[in-house]
Amino acid sequence: MTREQFISQKKDSERRIVRRVVPVGIIYSVRVASAFAGMVLAVLLWRFFPTGARTTILIEFGFCVLLFVGSFPAERDSIFNDLHCSRWNCAMTAPTRIPMSWTPRLAREDDIPALEELIPLSVRTLQAPYYSQGQMEAALGPVFAVDRNLIRDATYFVVEHDGQIVGCGGWSKRRSLYGGDQGRVEQDAELDPERDAARVRAFFVHPAWARCGIGRSIMAACERAIVEARFHRVEIVATLAGEPLYAAFAYTVVERYEIAMAGGLSLPVVRMTKRMELV
Repeated sequence: MTREQFISQKKDSERRIVRRVVPVGIIYSVRVASAFAGMVLAVLLWRFFPTGARTTILIEFGFCVLLFVGSFPAERDSIFNDLHCSRWNCAMTAPTRIPMSWTPRLAREDDIPALEELIPLSVRTLQAPYYSQGQMEAALGPVFAVDRNLIRDATYFVVEHDGQIVGCGGWSKRRSLYGGDQGRVEQDAELDPERDAARVRAFFVHPAWARCGIGRSIMAACERAIVEARFHRVEIVATLAGEPLYAAFAYTVVERYEIAMAGGLSLPVVRMTKRMELV
């Protein structure tokens, strides 16, 4: 899916949300008014009905009120789950409350076209709260891009849903810390597990599937592979958006700095590290 298709579908989804929120507000207003009218009716029943009939009527009325009010939370959750899913209905819909179990697989050469579509879509949407439009556009390619060496080294993973790639990320036994291989002039030398730190690189998730556990599943797969490769340390150059994920895996901040880019722009990043426990 291109960025233009994503924006178009997002706008359509937001229009559907507006059309649905208005009727939902009216329905809730009517229900609240009905509940208030019911309380007034209960007072009138208590005042004017014979004493013997009051208890039976009020018990039945109270039972109806409990059912009526008790349906609010479940109905509310159902409505707003649907609204959230509609907001990100971009040829795929992510469940908002159901935990997902993901199984990353190694990326292949024929995944590259899908990755080249996913990366700019992910960057322009999920990095937008942290970077300006100019910074994101300047970083696409030099910083955010497909590195074919990771795929050839069998160190890059993808996650699929219904046959479509919804997330990617990997680790590296080579010296580069970020960026694609297209503009790289020098050979990307391999690292020594005894002396050098492995890299964790190039994590991107489809905006419709953000915060659904995809990044965590790929990170776990990377760390298992890094331990199997006998690296003692791992180093990451994290974006501001990615820092919380790596912090959750006990990576610590070593330094904050800025990557120089074209046009006098720079990209603030965070260098993080972790020592691995080898079995």
